[in-house]
Amino acid sequence: MQTLLRILFFCIYAPIIICSLILLFIIENNPSETISYPLNTVDIKHIKVILRKIRSSNSDVKTLKLTQNNLNNLVNHFLNRYFEIATKIILAEDEIQIKVSLHLPKNNFGHYLNFCFKLKHQYNTLFQLHSLQIGHLAIADEFAQFFFETLSDRSPFKAIQQNIEKMLKLIQISPQKLTLVYDSKSIIDNNVSTSLLTVDQHALGFYQQKIAHIIKSHNPAWRLSLADLLQPLFKVAYQRSSLETAINENKIIIIAVSRYVNQSELQRYLPSNNKPQYAAYLYKRRDMAKHFMTSALLTTIGNGSLAIMLGEEKELRDAKLGSGFSFIDLAGDRAGIRFGQMATDSPESAKRLQKLMAKIKDYRVFMPEVRDLPENITDEAFKKKFGSIDSPHYQLILKKIDTRINALPIYQLR
Repeated sequence: MQTLLRILFFCIYAPIIICSLILLFIIENNPSETISYPLNTVDIKHIKVILRKIRSSNSDVKTLKLTQNNLNNLVNHFLNRYFEIATKIILAEDEIQIKVSLHLPKNNFGHYLNFCFKLKHQYNTLFQLHSLQIGHLAIADEFAQFFFETLSDRSPFKAIQQNIEKMLKLIQISPQKLTLVYDSKSIIDNNVSTSLLTVDQHALGFYQQKIAHIIKSHNPAWRLSLADLLQPLFKVAYQRSSLETAINENKIIIIAVSRYVNQSELQRYLPSNNKPQYAAYLYKRRDMAKHFMTSALLTTIGNGSLAIMLGEEKELRDAKLGSGFSFIDLAGDRAGIRFGQMATDSPESAKRLQKLMAKIKDYRVFMPEVRDLPENITDEAFKKKFGSIDSPHYQLILKKIDTRINALPIYQLR
């Protein structure tokens, strides 16, 4: 009996003791790395310059060159939005060394999780992990690589790795310098195609049939308003969805309407032989409806920041090569982002949007008056008047747009 109790005691407490000993080895009271945060004005300015260069490039295949200092500032700037963390990256020949100190919540073992590892760039694989050390505990390369590969094979890490591998065309790592050649278009393609092709196809077909009925009943003597498409669909959604399913229902509506409004742009994701019989408009402008629905779509699939970046990038490109920079188009982007946020932020906001959209009379409920905003601005005129998208004058117009959008009752939280 005593032997049985000893075995039982061992089985219960041995794992606890072992885990406690491991925690004592890997958790420490002091950080191995520290950074000066927030970053100083000069470092922030350098980060903005790098991001602006990425956005303003006209080519799908882009080259990004970063010094070791640039890379450390970028990584720490973004990580510290979410964690209390210090990261130090050292660039060597075909190798990246990463040291991290993560501040932990209050516990009985210590205040910091310090770890470091190296990533060796090889032609047959993206990176080979080695020299992993967590606290005072060194992990054998075989176990570290096994853990890394296991982690990579699990969703969403595998999808992220596949997206990175598809995006990157060339990596050059040298002392103090990192050069990346990547296909920016593939980032959008992967995000959009994955979201569109994994949506509930039965529900998508249901709403597409509703759209077909709307188009069939539309009076050709009148322009097709974007509200003519959205209002009846949200009315149906309000009736057929619950609080738990409202977000998903809203996503499907936005996908269905985006497919109709932007059919040529989404053809490679959702092929269709049926061409739109009527273009959809906002303020008698077809392009504004396209901007609105594209941004709403990107926001609902988790890429609101991407929608902002793409909207500004397109207008900067139009300033150089097209019809000129348009704050009206940009307002369509930002209203679409706000619409997508309300549609998917929470079950309560999703259901509230359905209820309000079911009763709308026209598009002014979700798209404010913006026709007085400047447009057709050439590249030369834009630089002369605004300088850059970081200038106070430019930001003032964005604030004016956002104020008008947020003033609409439909975008209020209650």
